[in-house]
Amino acid sequence: MAGANERLHDLDVQHQIGLQRYSAATVRKMLALLARTEADIVAKIETLSWDEVARESAKAERLRKMLEGIKALSKEAADALGKAMKTEMSELAAYEADFQAQATASALPSAAIGVLEKPTAEMLNAAVNARPFQGRLLKEWITDLDDASAKRLRDAIRIGFVEGESVLQVVQRVRGTKAMGFRDGVMEINRRGAEALVRTAITHTANASKDAFFRANTDVFRAVRWNAVLDSRTTAVCRGRDGKVFPIDSGPRPPAHIRCRSTMTAVLKGEPDAPTGETYGDWLKRQDRDLQDEILGKAKAKLFRDGGLPLDRFVDRAGAEYDLATLRRREAAAFEKAGLRP
Repeated sequence: MAGANERLHDLDVQHQIGLQRYSAATVRKMLALLARTEADIVAKIETLSWDEVARESAKAERLRKMLEGIKALSKEAADALGKAMKTEMSELAAYEADFQAQATASALPSAAIGVLEKPTAEMLNAAVNARPFQGRLLKEWITDLDDASAKRLRDAIRIGFVEGESVLQVVQRVRGTKAMGFRDGVMEINRRGAEALVRTAITHTANASKDAFFRANTDVFRAVRWNAVLDSRTTAVCRGRDGKVFPIDSGPRPPAHIRCRSTMTAVLKGEPDAPTGETYGDWLKRQDRDLQDEILGKAKAKLFRDGGLPLDRFVDRAGAEYDLATLRRREAAAFEKAGLRP
């Protein structure tokens, strides 16, 4: 029978799969906020008609006013993104602390939920919003994202002005071309930046919330272990830290880089360590058929069990995305199905 630390590790890896699906759903939600502003920006550019203006100074004035309007739209989008992210990350932090308490009590029956200390909302918000990741606070990342996005838009429009491009050409430079699926414009670069920020912020929030929970329960936990997703996309720093154990109150914490998928698992006192160095495929092979089917879908899971589907990436069935409410329901149902206390 698996030891308590191995059970806790398995629960956390399964939870991480759910977080990846939640991350995909949240990215889609946040990009939808930006998409509305993108349409407004394109509409504003399409109203520009500098060919009919003879004087260069008048053309420059029209351009200046347009750029001011676009800067305001970009700022409005960044404010909406920041507000939505703050709400989303606050809810995720609270859920993550609840999950860790539930998982710990389930993995170690001697630790009742009533004994475990859960950080207050103020403590969780401080851990998420007052702790930098990659050198900056979450609000600073959002400000920097807005600055970079606005600069790309401004530069693209100015280039069109200087080179005497038509309004259509400027729009294509900004939005991209239909032939390329609108993925060859500066807006696509801005979308990728926003996606990277959202995914990294989720990793930061989940691990900062875990860290606050672990530090509040040093009578139960003796250390934390770095768990990297070992596949073809794993960075050298995360591969090097995988399986390493760090003190409860010190040491590095994920995210180690932008788009980091690593997570931490607590190491319980008085219990044997969980196995280290597993790839995602190794871990999935140890799980029961129902979980394999749920993660991969029945067809892919059968191929995986029969040896015809090697996994070198942290994958699930195509298109699976969870919002936080869905993640909460599914994980609660999984605990109940396993006969573990809620």
